[in-house]
Amino acid sequence: MAIYPLIMFVELLLYFIAMTMVSIRLFGARCHWRRLVVFFVPLFAALLAVELTGNTAVANVVSFLFFVPVSILLKLCLLPIRYRTVLSEYLTLYTVNILLSSALLSVIPTNDIGGWLMELAVHIFMLSICVLACYGQRQRKVQMLFEWTPKSTKRILLTKLVCDAFLSTVVLHYPLVTEPVLSNALKLIFILLLVMDGLIISVLLVYTATNKHIRSVAEQYEEQIQAQSDYYQKLSESDVELRRFRHDYRNLSIGLEKLLSEGKTEEALRMLRHGQQEQRRRPRYESGSGIVNALMEDKALRADTIHTTITFEGAVPSDRIEAADLCVIFGNTLDNALEACEKLPPEEEKTILVQCLCRSGMMFMEMTNPVKEPVAIGSGLPQTTKSNKKDHGLGLYSLEKIIKKYDGTLICTCVDRQFTISISLYLPPSSAAPA
Repeated sequence: MAIYPLIMFVELLLYFIAMTMVSIRLFGARCHWRRLVVFFVPLFAALLAVELTGNTAVANVVSFLFFVPVSILLKLCLLPIRYRTVLSEYLTLYTVNILLSSALLSVIPTNDIGGWLMELAVHIFMLSICVLACYGQRQRKVQMLFEWTPKSTKRILLTKLVCDAFLSTVVLHYPLVTEPVLSNALKLIFILLLVMDGLIISVLLVYTATNKHIRSVAEQYEEQIQAQSDYYQKLSESDVELRRFRHDYRNLSIGLEKLLSEGKTEEALRMLRHGQQEQRRRPRYESGSGIVNALMEDKALRADTIHTTITFEGAVPSDRIEAADLCVIFGNTLDNALEACEKLPPEEEKTILVQCLCRSGMMFMEMTNPVKEPVAIGSGLPQTTKSNKKDHGLGLYSLEKIIKKYDGTLICTCVDRQFTISISLYLPPSSAAPA
């Protein structure tokens, strides 16, 4: 029984594992595991049967065409990912494997079995790279790199990889010079140049495009946050004026007594009704921060339309955190909570609980809201189900930036359809919020 078909089977299995993992962990796909088992167990069993026949020619053809059913069935099992994304994953893995294998085979002379084992080692190495990218602290950075790199740049890089893989294959298997030493040297130089060229161009394109996009969007987002902060500041000032009116309401009673004593009943009634209306406008929230009060009042209006209650407990240290930072923290988390509540049935009880505590120079904020289905958590952050991942990524990026600014932590959990986000911040001394 030939070993080559078995190695090809293992390589295709590694492709499948890597593509499934990248789709779920980096692109936020939801996997139908039962469908995955039903589709792929028979498919790989059939592939193994073909490989075990020992017919290398047939195994080569089957293995080359195997990516077609694999990519189609993966698309059916992983939602809402697109087919072109799955196909791009395969092409990227395939071309990088060819480049690495060609580079190694040009440097290390070996027989057929050694070459096959070397190719298998490259596949295992690539799977290890995928694991490192999909788990731990790197996951979020890799996700942002994919999300914020323009589509045109991604297409250029993928085309470049395919061309480099084709050229390296031609040079390795169809040498232009027959003399062995010179031929091997030329192969090595050419393939190394291809690899270096591809890496340099890829890094430059991604770095330039991504940084330009990040700077542009971040500037717009900061302008929006500042405008939002100014807006809530004005609402807060209006709330202060209302407080002053209520404080002076007792003094207005003197005017009422005067009007009634003079028999001006209609005027006294109008003054009384006006005072009662203003009294009913008592703010729902007393957080200790005018900005946060105004923001939650504004979000509560939206919550009323979807039969949701926002409850606040505790106090916010408004003099130790910048107003714009408070808008980012409470605005982003409340928006996400409201979006989750919108997906729930109208008749279901929906309460968003916000708790804030200051102790030992730290602020602890925790927000809990119900969700329709369990939320996938990756690297401590929720995975988005939005079609527009860039905007979602920007909100998380801004929140992470604030957390880092105050040397804090952010932890997300989802238990029994209750999603909780916990934030802790180290507070600077009063009136000395970090710049």
